[in-house]
Amino acid sequence: MDPTALVIAITGLITTASSPLILSWRNARNQRESSLRDLRTELYTESTVYAQNVETTLDWVVTPYAGRLAGKPELPHIDAITARMRLLASAGVMAAWLDLLASQEAFRHNISEDYPGSHVWDNPVPSDDPSVLQLKKSVRNFYAEARDALEHSA
Repeated sequence: MDPTALVIAITGLITTASSPLILSWRNARNQRESSLRDLRTELYTESTVYAQNVETTLDWVVTPYAGRLAGKPELPHIDAITARMRLLASAGVMAAWLDLLASQEAFRHNISEDYPGSHVWDNPVPSDDPSVLQLKKSVRNFYAEARDALEHSA
């Protein structure tokens, strides 16, 4: 038998025999990627609901007469979202999330120090207050990072 034909025959046998293994491996990899993408989508949606609640609350503090049209959504504990972020989020989303939390904490501190009566209807927090502007910027940045991460995971 010709050596070239023998090599071709052996290669064909190996390819045929290994085809189910390769297909199985690719299917498992695709399933893992799909599951991870689903977990990230759920996490980014959940954290975006949290960010939206921060933004709605901020709008209410700045313009109390605007009121809330609906009740506050049930939100998971912030530590639960953050822990899942540490496991699943991209570096950009994680950084934007931590920046949002830091800005929110700074905002809470600043309004309690600078505007102790801000809960009163006739004493809203000025919309040009640096902590208001920073928190709005952090919320917008988080939205953009989460949206970008989802678009690139598809």
